[in-house]
Order: sequence, then C-alpha cells, then structure tokens
Amino acid sequence: MDTTSPRAEGPPDGYGPFAHLTAPNVLLYRSVMRAFLVAKERFAVHLRPEDVYAGPASAARPAELDAVVKALDSLVVWGNLRADPDTGRVTAVEDFYRKRFIYQLTREGEAAEEALSAYDEALGRRGALQAVALHDIVTQLRALLVLAAEEEPDAAKAHLALDGLASRFGALADNARAFMDPSSGPSTSTTWGRRCSSPTRTSSSSTWSASSRT
Repeated sequence: MDTTSPRAEGPPDGYGPFAHLTAPNVLLYRSVMRAFLVAKERFAVHLRPEDVYAGPASAARPAELDAVVKALDSLVVWGNLRADPDTGRVTAVEDFYRKRFIYQLTREGEAAEEALSAYDEALGRRGALQAVALHDIVTQLRALLVLAAEEEPDAAKAHLALDGLASRFGALADNARAFMDPSSGPSTSTTWGRRCSSPTRTSSSSTWSASSRT
C-alpha cells in the first residue's frame, strides 16, 4: 500500500495556511476547510475524501470526487491539513496498493480558520452604530452640566469628562466614515468596537453618572 502522503511545503514566512486564499479554486478550499470545522464541532477528528464531498451542499462543490482529493492534497502541502494512511477500508488486494488517506486539521490550519472568522466578523460589524456610545455621550454631557453649575468646578473631573466626550465623538466619526465608505477596510470598525467595549471608558462613564446624581 502506498503510504506516501503529500508533504507540507508552506512558504518560509510561515503563512502557508493562508495560501489557498489566492488560489484559483479558493471557494472549493474554503468549503473543504469548513467541512473540517463542522466535523470538529461534532468531535470528529479525521475525514475521508468521501466525507468531505458528502458535506453540506454548496456552489463550490465539484462534480467529481477527484477534485476534492486534489484540494485536500493541496491543503496538506500548505499546512492546513495533515494526511495519514487510511488502512480502515482495505478489504481487497487492490485496495492495499491504492493510495488512500484520511485527513485532519493541523494546529496551523485551525489557527488560520480562526483568524479568517475574526476577519469576517469584523467586516460584519463595520458601520454598525453602537447605542452604548451615544448613551456615554449623554452621560458625559450631563456630568459637565453638573460641574458647570458648581461654584468651583473640579478641573480634574472636567478634564476626564471632556476627554471621554472627545473619544466617543472621534469613534462615532470613524464609524460614520466606515458606514458611508464601502471601500474602507475593517480597521475602523475594529477600533470602534474596541473603544466601545473599553472597560476604562465604561467605568469612567459610570463614575460620572454617579457624580451627576449626587
């Protein structure tokens, strides 16, 4: 039986698991990798080419099983998958001499899929207005009104409130640009989400909310 599996030959920069994104059959490769992610959720470690081919129907599914086998072997070369000899279905002499493999995700391949999922998620968040940011702006403005009514306003509190307002307005402007400009990258939305979820800003707004009530 031929047990010589495809060898991982990713580029020396270590980004081999992303090579399939620029390959001609990128949709097929993405569909194959998705099949392994679904299998992992079901606690299945290894998949045969037949298992991948019989996965969820998609526009990327080829007409022949051989196309899936070639895609699997290419993903092994790039380091996304690992191939091991499949001895579980050897029932005849012909099967023993036929090259058969089972495949599983590599650590690098799984990390690449996690990175791509984060990228897709960031793109999906782009331009989404965050209600919490608008609430923080109102809270900071109310805190400034309270400070302005005092005979001797606390300069440190005023500085923090103004700094919080500037941060929120800046994030709101960035988000508006991302919402109106479809050609802009995901970086603005990522920054926006990070600012809106910042625990430091949230705690300061809560402090000013408490000070405004007193």
